[in-house]
Amino acid sequence: MPNILSAKVLNRFAKQVPELKDSLRAARMELEPTMAPPFEMLIRSIVYQQLSGKAARTIHDRMLELIGNLTPKSVLAKTQEELRSVGLLKLAEALADLANLTVIVPDICATHI
Repeated sequence: MPNILSAKVLNRFAKQVPELKDSLRAARMELEPTMAPPFEMLIRSIVYQQLSGKAARTIHDRMLELIGNLTPKSVLAKTQEELRSVGLLKLAEALADLANLTVIVPDICATHI
């Protein structure tokens, strides 16, 4: 996933934490905006928060292979067992709940506005 931080943010961070200035410069971070939809970015964040880097990447990749295009409806089209089978385990229910909310909330807003 491309870095979503701007050069301005990284420069401000380097000023606030001078000890990391050289490391940030040495890392040569590629500053590219992400084009991933918010739902996809949120799912990725949840998976990566709950697992270590390598395990998270493996499980995230397996999830993408299973689901394909990551949308609320594509998540809801899979059973809890299918989601658990790629390693999501406890996260399967949380991702399904998020997908449900993402689908339901816009509908509720549309009927009450």
